[in-house]
Order: sequence, then C-alpha cells, then structure tokens
Amino acid sequence: MVGTIVGTFTSGAVDSLWESGADSIGDVGDAIVDGWQEVADTGAAVDDLAEDAWDAIF
Repeated sequence: MVGTIVGTFTSGAVDSLWESGADSIGDVGDAIVDGWQEVADTGAAVDDLAEDAWDAIF
C-alpha cells in the first residue's frame, strides 16, 4: 500500500517537473502539490471502482 502511494506521488511529481521544468523553488513546490493531487485522484478512482463493484454485486 505504501509503495503504491509513493509510486503514484512520484509519478505525479515527476510528470509535473517534466512539463514545467525546475527553474525555481516554486516549480518544485508545484510538483509536490501535483504529486499529492495525483494520489488523491487515484484514491477517488479506486473508491469509484469499489463502489461500482459493490453495486454490481448487490
């Protein structure tokens, strides 16, 4: 579980840095925020999938 969260965060942060570069400390801060947003988005997607599965079964 922790590895999945770290991997998702890293993916979001690296994508952000790749798109905007790291020209300033603000870009690094934006990458951190984008990494956490990616974790939140992934959590929401998993929650939606679990809810859909539950509804399909019951």
